[in-house]
Amino acid sequence: AGRDGKVSCLVIDEAHLVVNWGGHFRPEFQLLATFRNHLRDESPQGLRTILLSATYTSEETATLRTIFEDEAFTEFRADALRPEFSLFHKRCRNQEKRERAVLELASKVPRPLIIYCFGPSDAETYFRLLRSAGYRNIAMYTGDTSTQERQRVMEEWKENNIDIMVATSAFGMGVDKA
Repeated sequence: AGRDGKVSCLVIDEAHLVVNWGGHFRPEFQLLATFRNHLRDESPQGLRTILLSATYTSEETATLRTIFEDEAFTEFRADALRPEFSLFHKRCRNQEKRERAVLELASKVPRPLIIYCFGPSDAETYFRLLRSAGYRNIAMYTGDTSTQERQRVMEEWKENNIDIMVATSAFGMGVDKA
């Protein structure tokens, strides 16, 4: 396709993942620059590369400049257009203190709220804790959640019917919410 002049542009959306995931989680991302260079070299008209992300850091930008080295590298940024979410972290010495801290935060932070857990059993623990404390507009989303339940929960989340999501990292990919 490159040799036949049918490829003139390579677009990589969420390009920050090339940096963040490329080293460990998705090592094949590290091959994108080599693939791009091969396409560029084969294409009679050259190849424009567009790297898109709403969450570049200065370090990620510098790394991408190195990986996708090009004389015509132009950067357009609009960092102020989207406020970033807030993260809260508190070190607790035992499970009882951790549960108290979660209940305290749940009562104070704005909604919608996502409580990320390490695994499904942790998510179940915090889901039950919040339910027993009287929270009703909550849901749980883990790798163990059935496809049908995932679809239902995601729809409820998008419709703003869930105030608190207790989840593992299975929740988050493709989530678009103000």
